[in-house]
Amino acid sequence: METGVDYNSVTRASVISVRFKVEFGRGNLKSSNCAQLYDITVARDQLALDKASLELELLRAQIAALQSADNSPVQSISTSGGDDW
Repeated sequence: METGVDYNSVTRASVISVRFKVEFGRGNLKSSNCAQLYDITVARDQLALDKASLELELLRAQIAALQSADNSPVQSISTSGGDDW
């Protein structure tokens, strides 16, 4: 428990404060397993790298598809069946 008093002599105002600090479950804290935390971090980083490499592979495939579409003749789209809306 902490107590405090502040007094302002110009305004003649006083502030009285009381602070209580209560900690629950302090004895029930588990110790950290650093090796397990490291393994989890490495696995998470590996997943992020795998995801990035898959995204790169997808982008390369999209670029290749666009480049092959540029080299092929233009296909016309027929709308003789009517409006799709």
